[in-house]
This record gives sequence, C-alpha cells and structure tokens, in this order.
Amino acid sequence: MSIKETFCPECDHRLKLGSRPHKGQRVNCPSCASTLVVESLNPIELTSSSNQYGSSKSKKKSPAVETSCPECDAPIKLGARVQMGQLLKCSECDVTLEVIDTNPLELDVALMGNIKFRHQNGY
Repeated sequence: MSIKETFCPECDHRLKLGSRPHKGQRVNCPSCASTLVVESLNPIELTSSSNQYGSSKSKKKSPAVETSCPECDAPIKLGARVQMGQLLKCSECDVTLEVIDTNPLELDVALMGNIKFRHQNGY
C-alpha cells in the first residue's frame, strides 16, 4: 500500500497520512502547528479543528511566509503563526530545522542537544 499525502490547508506543507487514513483522523502539521481533521477521503480534505467553534470547514488560508532551507536551499512555506523555537523538517533533505527569528523569518539547523533538552523538559 502506498502512503497517502496531502497538503496542510493552513500553510501548504506536505503531510503524510499513512497508508490507511480514515475520516475523523487528527493530524498535526509540523510546519505551522495546526491540528487538522480528515473530513473526506476521496479526495482527501483536511480542515482545521483549532477555532473557537470546533471543526472549521473554511478553506481560508493563513498568509504563508516563505524562506528556504539553510542546508539545501529548498523553498519552505510556513503559516503566519510560526513561532520562535518551532521545529520542522525540510521535505527535501529531511534535516530538522529551528525557527531562530520570526521577523524576518530565519531558520537554522536544529542542534540535537537543544531538541533533547526541550523534549525532556516538556517544551
């Protein structure tokens, strides 16, 4: 079976849903930190579940912020809600990146020691 892929409706980040996605499945976007819900399977449709009224069917996208991977120069598009310290993976070279500044948006390769510290301390 093949892995099903789609794009985040908030930031257009490519998401892998596994080989058997199901309606109601929750997906967390590693790029913009949105919590998404699979609404339909054919075609795959995701909606944001993080608004005050519950699940949203809105197709309105947050303004995307564009930059490039510091390792391979691949274009990276993030949602407007990007935060300092946010971790993400480059879809081209698979390196873990960290947001080190938001204005202007700047990424750097994440240091493993920092990742382990955050994980151990609940950040």
